[in-house]
Amino acid sequence: MKTMVTANQKGGVGKTATLVHLAFDALERGLRVGVVDLDTQANASWTLKEFASGYTASQMFERSSDEVRTWFNDEVTDEPCIRLVESDAKLANMETRKLAEVGATFRSNIAALADSGFDVILIDTAPSLGVGLAAALIAADFVLSPIELETYSIQGIQK
Repeated sequence: MKTMVTANQKGGVGKTATLVHLAFDALERGLRVGVVDLDTQANASWTLKEFASGYTASQMFERSSDEVRTWFNDEVTDEPCIRLVESDAKLANMETRKLAEVGATFRSNIAALADSGFDVILIDTAPSLGVGLAAALIAADFVLSPIELETYSIQGIQK
């Protein structure tokens, strides 16, 4: 399984739109896709609501990997699919926690999704540098950082 995060500290650059398109592309290619929406704005969750698994993003920071495996073993079959781990209001509380406290749990739970049969996990993040983004980056194999091709955006990426 491969894990990709869309990340940029600037909002409105197309992180969520890119992630959603990648999810549908992977589905059309016959893959089993997990989408984890770590953005409290929940745009990916709104767009992909028909694929909701009933599992929330904050649970990925709180529950054990065994619980994740148990939940998703029935959700993922041999057929191509998208399963959404929805954004929820409790994600706002992540910023008060220490990365060491939640980072390892999140990474372990992403690995549990692999054990459940997903081919790819796509993680959407909020436009800020915080615990959620850092945990996503720790768990990722790849990072995609869309930018606007304008001077201020390019200066921001350099920093």
